[in-house]
Amino acid sequence: MPGLRYDAEQVSLDRMTVVEEHGGSVHDEWTQYCSPRSPEREPVPVGLTIDGVFGDLTGTAPDPGDRQFAVSLRRVVHSSS
Repeated sequence: MPGLRYDAEQVSLDRMTVVEEHGGSVHDEWTQYCSPRSPEREPVPVGLTIDGVFGDLTGTAPDPGDRQFAVSLRRVVHSSS
């Protein structure tokens, strides 16, 4: 099933479920369409931090001439205890 696409915001969302022998997990993958010169402008105001900028999903070094790149983001979820 294809994910959700939000053209005005230039993002899309895919949800993946990883099933393992003793459980599983659900992962949401947001894809942001932005410039490789400034990926930090979008995620920071919404509580995400940048772990790294890569040339692809395997973690290779980015090439400034490429039109596609990958950004690894992290959101810290605080427990309400």
